[in-house]
Amino acid sequence: MTTAGDSTRFRVELLYSWQESDELYRGRRREANPDDVSTTFQQETIHLSWKALDEIELNLLLPRVEIHNESVGQEDVDLEGLGDVSLFVDWGPWRGTRRAETEEESLLDPRGLALIVGLKFPTGEENDDVVPGVTPPSLLQLGTGTYDPLLGLQYRGRTGDFTVFHRTSVQLSGGASEAGLKPGNVLQTATGVAYELFDRVTPSLAIEALFRDKDELNGDTINNTGSSFWFVTPAISVRIVDHLYLDGAVRIPIYRDVDRTQLVPGELWTVGLSASF
Repeated sequence: MTTAGDSTRFRVELLYSWQESDELYRGRRREANPDDVSTTFQQETIHLSWKALDEIELNLLLPRVEIHNESVGQEDVDLEGLGDVSLFVDWGPWRGTRRAETEEESLLDPRGLALIVGLKFPTGEENDDVVPGVTPPSLLQLGTGTYDPLLGLQYRGRTGDFTVFHRTSVQLSGGASEAGLKPGNVLQTATGVAYELFDRVTPSLAIEALFRDKDELNGDTINNTGSSFWFVTPAISVRIVDHLYLDGAVRIPIYRDVDRTQLVPGELWTVGLSASF
């Protein structure tokens, strides 16, 4: 877990995520799932970071995605391969400001604020045969097939062993793919607190939210898309040695609200290993 002011310049992170979704909701109410519709999602991600300047950090995300979707009476869908690569800049205008010797750490410090600007590239294979159903079609693709802008902000403040953090980001739709599918904009936000134990173990707890606009197909709105989700995410970070960390987290749904009837996400389990140089 790196923090603002860390002297390291390079960071490599390997992440593995797993999620099984097998519940149908209509609005905020759980519905019967007689066809046993389910989706299993796995993703391995390489996250490369380079602090070009004290104020500017370049980030590259390289995901590999595996998706398995099944339903009684329907042919299983299996997708595997490179997902959409993302490149973004993390700019902290006040990050390079040096703290005076008499100045104490604070949970409210402009040095912990950063802006995010980037782009998601259409490197993941898109589905040429889009069929709307209870599983939103934008989730049954390795990539959107479009160049999607990324915008956001994040904050991290620390005092003593306590750290507060926040991140809000939006992925804007870059238009329709060659198959005519235009995924809706996606807004994600997370706010949490972490506490360092024994100078080595740092548990944390965050509240996260995910909001998706409706998808479109050939200019027409897909009615059973669009959703709002809230999650609670406990996590832990363990410093193995200096600049080498093992991280784990689980994102647990606590609120679901979807348009029409949709398959909703289950728990998202993530484990990662990161090293800084």
